[in-house]
Amino acid sequence: MLFISMVLMGLIFGFIGIGGAGITIALLTVGFGIPIHTALAVALSAMVFTTLSGAVSHFKEGEVIVKTGAIMGCGGIVGAFFRMLEYTAMPHGGRNVRVPTFYPSSPSAN
Repeated sequence: MLFISMVLMGLIFGFIGIGGAGITIALLTVGFGIPIHTALAVALSAMVFTTLSGAVSHFKEGEVIVKTGAIMGCGGIVGAFFRMLEYTAMPHGGRNVRVPTFYPSSPSAN
């Protein structure tokens, strides 16, 4: 049943053209009782292949600015590493701690 529902969901999302990680995680946890960490791992594992496939095809078409991509990728890696260090230094491994996230505000209308 789990396999059939995942195949059907993949086909429907493929035809519509939407990403299905959020719905996949919800279906796995709520519908089938799979632990959240396992559901997240499944969703991220599926995204790796589609992301790599898209990156390779866009690179072959000459639509990738490699220097910009490398700078953004390295920045993400460095930021994730330092955030991981900060998270693991928190009490209880960072569980139940609210961490503020800052988003740039949109310009106000005059």
